[in-house]
Amino acid sequence: MQENLILCDAHVHIYPQFDLTNAIKNSISNFTKIEKVKHLQNESIKVWLLTEGQDYDFFTRQYTLNNDYVIKKTGENESLIIINKHTDKPLLYIIAGRQVVTREKLEICALATQYNQKDRTLNTRDTIKSVLDFGGIPALNWAPGKWFFSRGKIVRDVIENSNPESLLISETTMRPTIWPTPSLMKIAIKKGYKVIAGSDPLPFMKEENLIGSYCTLLTGKFDPEKPADSLRKLLLSSADIKRFGKRSGPLTFTKRQFNIMLYNKMPRKT
Repeated sequence: MQENLILCDAHVHIYPQFDLTNAIKNSISNFTKIEKVKHLQNESIKVWLLTEGQDYDFFTRQYTLNNDYVIKKTGENESLIIINKHTDKPLLYIIAGRQVVTREKLEICALATQYNQKDRTLNTRDTIKSVLDFGGIPALNWAPGKWFFSRGKIVRDVIENSNPESLLISETTMRPTIWPTPSLMKIAIKKGYKVIAGSDPLPFMKEENLIGSYCTLLTGKFDPEKPADSLRKLLLSSADIKRFGKRSGPLTFTKRQFNIMLYNKMPRKT
């Protein structure tokens, strides 16, 4: 099996208010721009790594696409493929995954898995272990304000006492361009942890257009019938993981952060 270039957005949410056709179209465009800017010699395989909250499940919902795209199953339960309806060309792979909030309100991304743990039931260490035991890839996600003070001590403890071969560090467009690399992330990188990148679209209309704008480049063997299995192996074994694309600028970040803070204060239907 030949070596492939794989561009994956490692932090994708698909909310009901999103236009899935636009999400697919714009993400492919975003991936393609990165290919051109970085002068990648070959066309990459394009992947969404889902990091859904417990209230959402892309794999059980029905979506309407335009006449250009069709969703097909692969040879495994954790992945789907978007096909060009006119040419049968594979355009995009969508791989299941969860974002789990730990008891300390840190975020663990459970990648390439259908793992589903209720939020705030396990502490951070036990959540990471639970994801690994289920066969997924855990990634400790950076988010504004969540790696400081008492939670910062927990993050540091996890970084210092976990194995870089079984845990990733995740960052997203929500670290604005003016925000330097966090000190704990620098420590993690020095200890050998790999940092992956994703767009982290928020639950508002048009946010789906961000997908693919900040992503992770992997090189390795990719089985189109088992994309989730391929990504599980590559994420932990790849010697060289690169982050490409762009994060939010200061004004965009401020607007997005303000909107999500208001959204989180809104009452939810029970």
